[in-house]
Amino acid sequence: MLEVSSSWRRAAGESDKVTQSQDGQSHWYFQMVERVSAPHSGTSSTGAALTSAQAQNDHQQQALTFSQHIYRRGLLEGLGSDIIVRVPAWQGNYRLHRLVLDQNPYFQAMIRGGFKESTALEQSDVTLHFEDHRFITEDSFEFILASLYGKPWDPLDIDSANACERLATCSFFHMDGLAELCVVHMLDTLGETTFVDYLCFADAHVVYGSDRLCDGIFAYLCREAYDLPIHLLANIPPPWIKKLVLSDAFWVPSEYERYRWLERIIQFRHKHALDTHTSDQLVLHQTICQGVYYIHMSFNQLCTIRSDINPVDGHPLVPDNLIKDALWLQTLFRSKIEAAEPGAHQLHLSCDEQGNPTPPHPTNAAIEASEDEQDAKQQTAPSMPASAHASAASVDVNEPLAPKSSGSSTGSPSPSTSSSSNSKHSPPTAPLYSIPSHDTTGFISLSHLPANGPTYSEYPPFRFSVEFHDLSSLKRHIRVYSKPVFYAGSLWNMYIQKTKSQRKGSPQLGVYLHRQAIIDAQSSSLSQYVDRRKVTKTWFKICSPSPKHTLTLFQSVPDDFSHLQSWGWRSTVLCCQQTDPVASVSSSPDHLTQGIGRLSVSSSSSPETIPHDHTLRFSVVLGHV
Repeated sequence: MLEVSSSWRRAAGESDKVTQSQDGQSHWYFQMVERVSAPHSGTSSTGAALTSAQAQNDHQQQALTFSQHIYRRGLLEGLGSDIIVRVPAWQGNYRLHRLVLDQNPYFQAMIRGGFKESTALEQSDVTLHFEDHRFITEDSFEFILASLYGKPWDPLDIDSANACERLATCSFFHMDGLAELCVVHMLDTLGETTFVDYLCFADAHVVYGSDRLCDGIFAYLCREAYDLPIHLLANIPPPWIKKLVLSDAFWVPSEYERYRWLERIIQFRHKHALDTHTSDQLVLHQTICQGVYYIHMSFNQLCTIRSDINPVDGHPLVPDNLIKDALWLQTLFRSKIEAAEPGAHQLHLSCDEQGNPTPPHPTNAAIEASEDEQDAKQQTAPSMPASAHASAASVDVNEPLAPKSSGSSTGSPSPSTSSSSNSKHSPPTAPLYSIPSHDTTGFISLSHLPANGPTYSEYPPFRFSVEFHDLSSLKRHIRVYSKPVFYAGSLWNMYIQKTKSQRKGSPQLGVYLHRQAIIDAQSSSLSQYVDRRKVTKTWFKICSPSPKHTLTLFQSVPDDFSHLQSWGWRSTVLCCQQTDPVASVSSSPDHLTQGIGRLSVSSSSSPETIPHDHTLRFSVVLGHV
């Protein structure tokens, strides 16, 4: 059009005069041709650019006007309709258009054949039955029709009240783009008022993004469930309560608090008649028997538990044999610790799936990673006791009576049980707990849990959780310790430390597990004793559920812990900015180290700044071999 000759422009002008009184529409067309072509007749280049931009804007406005026209005249008024879609579920009758519906895979198959609704190619009346699809509603169906007919996108079209219905409907009609917007909205609005509805929906329906929703909800519960109101917790489906209690990633201060959290749910559900099925009661009973490691509780705590009554049948909530077994394992484990030679690193607690003893774990030399390497395991030199550095302490935890050994990747006992124990005093059918066989860092999900190793132990792992507040005051190279907890004759705690990569200059956050010796030995104490070994062989896992609803795992194979020694990781991504939605970060094995952690540093602020609103939470699992 810009290359049109001057003679054609003159002809256009003449035609304009001729048609002006006959056809206003043609008159407008020739005027536009002449206006666009005018710059080539000698006008300035600036005028040409402005005119071109105006023409582009006019085209966009015309396209928008056309979409609005199709939506208003085609969908709302049914002008030119050639097919009627009837929906008896809400007595809906829609005068639609084959050409518009043909862009959608579901309607395309319905119109072209393959569905019972399309017995004839020229059929002009079809019926859709959604009586058995309670999440496909009139509102959500009309939402997808409006999108097909070109209604402009409005973020307010999706809210917490209709997100489940719209996700279900978009999934049914294979509208993945809209379904993705629903999933992102649900993850962004996950909280106290929404998680129960989102969980019940995602767990019961296979829809677009349901796996991501379940992973996000599980990560949210791992971080927040301990502090949530009991009336909300009691509405979590019992299988999910079991999954949470069994998980090593569940943030709960101590094993005793894990039991108390579950016991409150059981009592509340019975009081308010929420256990409508016997299977629900069975799941919760199995959970309180299998998901709590009673070996790591004090004698007084076990006595208190022994008096708790099951509201369903009036029997003890925890069977007596479990409490007695826990006391016996405490005594047996303590005897192994106190009988060990001072120079021995291992207690020979590991076994295979059949319960047969396995060879000792090799001693790994400490590997010091480069300053800028992300998520590389680090060994720190012995330091002053944590009490000398006491800074921002974390959560108060109860000191357990006795130690443990190894744990499965999900926190639950291995399905295997030992027919022959590596100790003749152990229970004949004791569950086994897997020991990590390789170091792991990265995101974890319910569908991609780390595989169990070939090595197990009869002693359940020791679990505790910590949190760090006021991270904005964290200075570089200053260690901030959690409160120490007792395990297996030593005191253990976590600390974090901010550093800086020397090569790239980017901030890093170190996350470490630290072993302390018990200086003032009181061997007569039933709650504490002393491990006189200078070095222990210990595996551990550190889980960090983030506010962005992801779970980050740092897992270590058994390593040597001397007195005042630490093992952990320094990670750049623990300090990365997390303003982008989690959905944009891949959780595949090739991208596990992209975006780990939950400390945020704004790209517009100093890398030394840590926002006030972030509290760092960690769940720790460890065990001797």
